[in-house]
Amino acid sequence: MSGRLYLKNGHIRADWGSVADVFDLKQRKGWRIVARLKMYEELGSKDLSTYAPEMTSGSLCPHTQVPSQCKLLGAEAIEGRSVKKWDVYNPKGFHVYFWTDEQLGVTVRMTMGDITTYEVKNLGQNSVSDSMFQLPSGYEKVEGRLKWGRN
Repeated sequence: MSGRLYLKNGHIRADWGSVADVFDLKQRKGWRIVARLKMYEELGSKDLSTYAPEMTSGSLCPHTQVPSQCKLLGAEAIEGRSVKKWDVYNPKGFHVYFWTDEQLGVTVRMTMGDITTYEVKNLGQNSVSDSMFQLPSGYEKVEGRLKWGRN
């Protein structure tokens, strides 16, 4: 699955075709918007952790499930950006690796074993409308998880 990631004034938006996740980074909450259904669901900090893990004093470890087994592995460059690489242990017995952009505070790569990879490529700077980070009017709120597949 591929999409686009937008950042502006403390907000982040990840577009995945007809679905978009929109978050306020300070409040650490937002919405999953499904345009073709004109519906949305509320999202919380846990839903934001892939895109922008919560940090304290520059570390994501205090907010992990097992803080004592989280560690900073070092600094690297990805797509010309200075990033920190983190090893986050999951209590289910595997490691999740995050590369967080030091300036933007967002994840530019995440791997969870051979299961999942999230990666930001072709990072650039463009102007985007503030309306991209607002809930569209006329959308119906859905409790629980939206079924937004192609069925």
